[in-house]
Amino acid sequence: MLWTGVAKQDAWLSDFVFWGHTTHVWGTSVFKEHQDYYRDDNTDAYWPRPYISAETNKNRQVSTRYLQNASYLRLRNISVGYSLNPVLIERLSLSKLRIFINGENLLAISGIQKFLDPEGTGGSWGSGKVYPIQKTLSLGLNVQF
Repeated sequence: MLWTGVAKQDAWLSDFVFWGHTTHVWGTSVFKEHQDYYRDDNTDAYWPRPYISAETNKNRQVSTRYLQNASYLRLRNISVGYSLNPVLIERLSLSKLRIFINGENLLAISGIQKFLDPEGTGGSWGSGKVYPIQKTLSLGLNVQF
């Protein structure tokens, strides 16, 4: 197994991907999580009322409410294999037969919003808007004659 992670990392994300709505229609994105916005029937919402106007920043001031816990722990790689008993495989004229399964990026534990990648919050591009890391499963057979 290979685990990677970062502890005690906070991120203030000011990008339209985090907020969902911006000053113009072409820079607007809305995820399922953005539906929890302030309105008369949802006064305890996480997000402020959405605006698509020049006044967008009036409800997006820096606040600890929107500070994201970007620490994470990710299972990068896990591999499990089994080598068959040499006595059993001698009948097949083989010296070694091993079956294995390998998984990559199968698990990520983080406190950041679910639609963001905690690894995409650092650096000058730190908006969390990165292509999601793909999960991969591989099954293999190692045969030696």
